[in-house]
Amino acid sequence: MDQQLPVALQVVLYTASGAVIVLAACLVRALARFDRQLDRAVRAVQKLEAELTPLVREVHVVVARLGEVSQRAQDQWVAWERVSVGLLAPLVALNRATGLLRVGTAAFFAALWSGRSAGKPNVRAA
Repeated sequence: MDQQLPVALQVVLYTASGAVIVLAACLVRALARFDRQLDRAVRAVQKLEAELTPLVREVHVVVARLGEVSQRAQDQWVAWERVSVGLLAPLVALNRATGLLRVGTAAFFAALWSGRSAGKPNVRAA
């Protein structure tokens, strides 16, 4: 029995050594495959970066120009508000004067056609 134990132990050790070698070979293969996939991913990201960099620059230019256009539109709007405020007060006064003139003219013609003044009561002689 003494000799079977060391032989069994040797078999176990050889089997374990073989398993470690097979495991190491599998890990090397898996890591090599992972390395190739990682290289492909890095190349794809570099290609994407090369394509996106000019687009980002163009977007920056477009945003800057849009800001300029927006600023010009805002300046024009402010100028229009100043002009409209300057024109609005005289137009409101003109509208009010025209309304008063219309009411006064209507009252004048009404009094002219009826023969009565606006201040006299409307009393008929019996």
